[in-house]
Parts: sequence; C-alpha cells; structure tokens
Amino acid sequence: MPPHKVTSKQAKMSVLSSPQGNQLLAHTSRGRLRRPTEKENYRVFETQSTVRRQATKDKKLEKQKKRALKVTYQENPDDFEKEPSELHSDADRDEDTMVCSFVLFPTT
Repeated sequence: MPPHKVTSKQAKMSVLSSPQGNQLLAHTSRGRLRRPTEKENYRVFETQSTVRRQATKDKKLEKQKKRALKVTYQENPDDFEKEPSELHSDADRDEDTMVCSFVLFPTT
C-alpha cells in the first residue's frame, strides 16, 4: 500500500505537535515529513528537563535567601536601618510606590 500524501492541514498539525515546539519538522528528499528519531526526542526532553530543573533550583535558592534574611531581621532588627524591601510582598511594594493622582487645593 503506497504512503498517502500529506495535506497542508496535516502538515500544520504536525508542526504544532512537534517536540521542538514551533520549529518545522524536516522533510525527506521526496517531500514527506520526517518524524524525529528517538534520539532527537530524548535530546529535546533532556534539554527541557534541564531548563525546568534549573528554574526550580533558582526559585528554591531565592526562597531560601528570603527566609534567611527574614530570620536575620527578626532576630536582630537593630542591625538594619529599616525593614528590607525583599520582605514585603509585591502588593505592599506597589502600594509604597503608588503616586497620588489628585492634588488638594486650599479652600479660601
């Protein structure tokens, strides 16, 4: 049974489901789509895993630094001139930097 032609709709579907994301899949010399090999799939998977692992590691490190700063501040608040801004949440920081949009004029 001869292989069937790949329609443009099927080609678009394979681009969306390609393991590399938005990269185009390679074509053979006859114009058919070439599926990634097991080795290529493994390489992509390992690369994505490494990126995710590094991001998780960075988040943990930031969290650990924040905790250490918090404990240090709670134990010795006199060592600091003011409370470190890292201990405030994003909402607190936004509130502190908010600019008043109206001006009060004196009444006469």
